[in-house]
Formats: sequence, C-alpha cells, structure tokens
Amino acid sequence: MKNKRLIFLILFLSMFFVIPLSKAADGIVVVRPRGGQVFTVGNNVISWEAPASLKSVKIDLYKDQQIRKNIDMYTVNDGEYIWYINGTVDHFVAGDDYQIRISGITNAALSGISSWFTINMVVPFIMPEVSIIIVVVVAVVLLALTILFYERKTHKIKRWKDKINAGIRKRKRMKKYKRKVKARNK
Repeated sequence: MKNKRLIFLILFLSMFFVIPLSKAADGIVVVRPRGGQVFTVGNNVISWEAPASLKSVKIDLYKDQQIRKNIDMYTVNDGEYIWYINGTVDHFVAGDDYQIRISGITNAALSGISSWFTINMVVPFIMPEVSIIIVVVVAVVLLALTILFYERKTHKIKRWKDKINAGIRKRKRMKKYKRKVKARNK
C-alpha cells in the first residue's frame, strides 16, 4: 500500500517538476544556464554533465547562434564553472538570445549547448543585512540631531524675539514715563 502511494506521489509531482534525464553517456548535457535564466554582472554558475572519459572541456558563449566569446579554452571536466561577468570589461548587449556551448577538447564531436538564457548588464544593487542596519541607525541619529538642532535654534530665536520685545516694551514705558515727567514739569 505504501509503495502505491509513493508511486502515485512521484507521478503526481512529476507533473509539476520536469526532471531532466542525463544524456551524459551520449554527449555533453548543459544543465545550467536553464532556459529563461538571467545572468548578471558578477559570478554566474555554468554546470554540465559529461562522460567521465572526457578530461577537459571548452566553454563558448553564443549570441543569436553565433559565437560571441570564448569563456574558457581549457577547463577541467568537473561539471561546474564559475563565470565572472565583469561590468566594466565585458560589454555584452543585453538580450535573451544567448547560449553556452560546452565541447570536448580531445573529442570535439562531444558537445552540448544550453537553452536560451538572458544576460543583463545592469549591476544588481545588493546591500548586505548589516549595511541596512547601519544605514537605518545613521538615519535615526541624523534625524535626532536635526530635531535637536531645530529645537535649539527655535528656542534661541524665541529668546531673541523675547529680548527684542522686552526692549521695545521698555522703550515704550520710558517714553510714557518721560511724557508724564514733562507733563508734571509744565
């Protein structure tokens, strides 16, 4: 009974997830980049499956089915390559018509090409969590200092206005007093 449930579960899940079957015995299967995947400036993973008899491979980049760049002329056939796209040196035209071709060096007949993928040359803005916390703390401190400065400044202005008003009132009293003294002396 459990086996039937397990088989049913596997069949049910296979409707939603396509599990690629390896053809590494026949040739090279490019696992990554997958179709529709986006490569950006920075580190990008290229992975493949190839026969163990193949010791080294060559990796090429194609745009619109024409070779655009040789990524690596000779790399060990370990199934993975980290490709660093430099935003200042590599000037790729953004597009969704790129492919990776991996071929054997000793046996060029063994090769595989990826599905279409996208290269986006916009530098992604990634801010680590610690930096976000620092930015928030700095913003709060600056806000607090601005409020304190504003309060202090407005308090000084108020005292300054009070002194001026007190001086004006004092002058008015003095004028009134002088008028009274003149009126008495007449």
